[in-house]
Order: sequence, then structure tokens, then C-alpha cells
Amino acid sequence: MASTIFRNNLRIQKSFQFNKLFTSSSAKGQSLVTRNRIPVVEKPVRKNTNSVFNKGSVTSHQTYFYSQHKSQVKNTGISESKIIKDGKLVEIFWNDGKKSNFHSIWLRYNCQCSNCTQPGSGQKKIDNTQIAHDILLESVDIQDDMVYLKWKGEIEHQGQVSLDYLNENSYSEADIIRRHSAVRMTKLAKEIPVVNYTDVINSKEAVYNWLYQINEYGLCLMKDVPTEEKAFISLANKIGPIQETNYGKTFSVKSEPNPVNIAYSTEELTLHMDLVYLESPPGLQLLHCLRFDDEVKGGKSTYLDVFHVVEQFKVSHPESFQILTQIPATFQKCHYERENPFHLVYQKPHITLNDYKEVIGVHWAPPFEGPLLVEEKNVEKYYKAYKDLAQAIHNSDNLLTYLMKPGDLMTFNNHRMLHGRGEIHLNGGIRHFKGCYVCIDEFKCKVQVLSNQVGDGQPPIHVGNQSWL
Repeated sequence: MASTIFRNNLRIQKSFQFNKLFTSSSAKGQSLVTRNRIPVVEKPVRKNTNSVFNKGSVTSHQTYFYSQHKSQVKNTGISESKIIKDGKLVEIFWNDGKKSNFHSIWLRYNCQCSNCTQPGSGQKKIDNTQIAHDILLESVDIQDDMVYLKWKGEIEHQGQVSLDYLNENSYSEADIIRRHSAVRMTKLAKEIPVVNYTDVINSKEAVYNWLYQINEYGLCLMKDVPTEEKAFISLANKIGPIQETNYGKTFSVKSEPNPVNIAYSTEELTLHMDLVYLESPPGLQLLHCLRFDDEVKGGKSTYLDVFHVVEQFKVSHPESFQILTQIPATFQKCHYERENPFHLVYQKPHITLNDYKEVIGVHWAPPFEGPLLVEEKNVEKYYKAYKDLAQAIHNSDNLLTYLMKPGDLMTFNNHRMLHGRGEIHLNGGIRHFKGCYVCIDEFKCKVQVLSNQVGDGQPPIHVGNQSWL
């Protein structure tokens, strides 16, 4: 029953409206992106009636956190609370009809008193070796919006946890479902969202809109970026520090006679993710077109939301899907004929699941696959499943294409969007891009911070970083 609710309880859809900020300059002269339609850019202006915590009687560190965060769940107050199972659990009935159970041990580890949690930072100071795993509650006293707790055997310690904290972090079945549903990927880009450079550099709200589009759809095109070599760096820094890799802090995508990467040639690039041979591949890629001469033909960029493909694959090829969650592929980058030799081999499955069997990670990079190193019995079934997924990706109807122009900057989630490029014919011309990466955690962090500061406080949807939340 729970799994049925999980599948059907899709993420609450948001309502949006245009704002003059995003129509004044960004709507002028926007280029066609795909499928012969100009993309609609939605500015997130969702109303949130639950955006402020009730502070009640709180300590200084709690006040600090309440001032920094917006609640995603309204604290409606409680109608009844009682200790059950001989002190192992506290049962709370909320005024909105919801019921939550909190284990004594959970409450002890989440105590917010100043002895257990450092004021200001909110970091725990608990010595977890001193807490009995079977600790029992002696009393619970609720005053205003604070819950005061006493545990058996802890004579001098009085714990406290706010009702807001309990409401927000309730782990009842219904709340677990709600929390997962709130971050599930449900939107598929039929066209590439577009924002304007001038808006983004002048407004925190516009930065949020830019990142919101990337979070919702996996990618976003920015128009009218100055064709200066370092223009994209200031944009990356609005998200977080640039993620340095074996290609440096930034990289140039320009055809070379002896490239260290196939991207630096004129050959076609099939759909892939970058640097999957790392434990934590880069999150966002920012790619800025500086020059694309008229003589140059081909080189159209391609993008595909692989999470959507894999969700369909899960239904159409359940056996192959299961195999690709269990048998690991080999990803590698071994290159010694370069200034900084590189040798890295990493083994992991193509698809990662959480405890609800939801897809939380996909790894697909045919150009960087090494030899399969698994038990003999798994070789043939792996390649059968691999071929099935490759076919599903190749046959997808949701491929997005765009021919970059000078002043364009494409930002996409490398954990979610496969990207590629058509073959290039230079014909004496020059095609030159500059790019960099930003860590996926920095991106997710910035989306949440801006959502709290200028948005509605809703959490980012899943970013494909294998987090179970």
C-alpha cells in the first residue's frame, strides 16, 4: 500500500507567473531553442503560508536557525501527547489530525539544549558513547512551542526540542512519503529554458530563477553573456566555488591536433556524462560560446534527461534494469601523454537506488568505459542489459538540440543530463567555448538557500547525486 501511495503521490505542482524582471530584457530577441517554439521561462513565485517558524520559547541557537530557514510544514500545534511502550516512544497528535511517534533514543540524539547542541552553529556536542541505546523517557512537558524532556538515569540533564523541529522532521510513514514526493523529479524539459545575463547579474531573484530552471529541468540557456574569456567565471561564482578537476579550474573546448579529450577534436560526441570515473563527478557544467564562425558547420549540442529514460526503462525492461543496479561497470581515464599524467579506474553500477527502489543516481559515459571486471557468470547478462539501455537512450523521443551562438552559455546538471555534440567541419573557421564545473552539492545548497531567502522555502528536487533524500 505504501509503495502505491509513493508512486502516485507526485510532487506538489507549483504555480508560477511572469514578472517584469524576466520579461523586460530576457524576452527580447530570444532565439529559437528546439522544436520550433520559443521556450516559456517561468519565474517561481509560489505562495507559501508556512514560510516562518513560530519561535516560542527557544534558545539562542534555535533562534539563529529559525531566522535562517523557512519551514516546509506548518506547525499546527498539538492536541495530545503521551509516553507509550514504557518510555520507548512519545506519541504526538497534531491539531491537523496528523500523528507522529518519536523514539526515546531519537529524541535524545536530537536534543537541542545548549549542552547537547552548540549555540550558533547548531552542531552536536553529544558524546554518543555515553548514551544507552535503550534509554527510556521519564517525562515529557510541552510549554508553548517547546518540548521539555527527562530521561531515566540522566538526573541533571533536561532536554528540549522545539515543536517546529519535531513537525519538520517527523518520520511517520505519511511524512516520509511527503518528503520523498516533494523532491521527486517530475518535470521533463520539452524545450530548453532561457534566461538573460543582465537579469542574473543584477538580481538575487533572477539568480534563483536561473538555478530553479536547472533544478527543475536539468538545464538552462543564458543569452547575451559578454564574449570575454572570464565572463562565465563570475556566473559560476554566484553558485559556488569552481570545482577543479584533472582539466584544471577552467577548460577550453577548441579543436586541437592531438587532444587530451575527444571533446577537443572535431569528432562527434555521443551522449555521455563527464568524469564519471571520479567518486564525485562534477555537478554543473557551464559552457560559454565565445566564437562560432560562419564557416563552421555542424557541432550542434545535444541533451537528454537520462533519469526520465531510466524511469521508462525500469517499466519496459525490468530485468535489464535490475541487472544494471547490481553489476558494476568500469569507468576509467588513463592518459600519460599529457602535462599532468592521469590514471584512474572506478567501478560502480550504471543505476543507483534508494531503499524505496527509486532511481537516485545514473552513470553513463561510453567514451570513458574500461574493461568489464566482474564474475564470469555476469558478463553476458551485463552486456545484454547494457545494450537494452543504450538502445533506450538512442531511441528516446526527448532529445533536445541547440546550435550555440557567441554570447550563449549553457548550464546543465551533469548528474542528470547526458550531453553530446554533432561532428564539426571547421572549413577554416574557429569554434571556441570556455567552461568550468561547480560541485553538485554547492548547487543544491545554493538552490535551498535562495529558496529560503527569496523563494517559498521548498526544497530542491533531487539532483541525481545519489542522496537518499
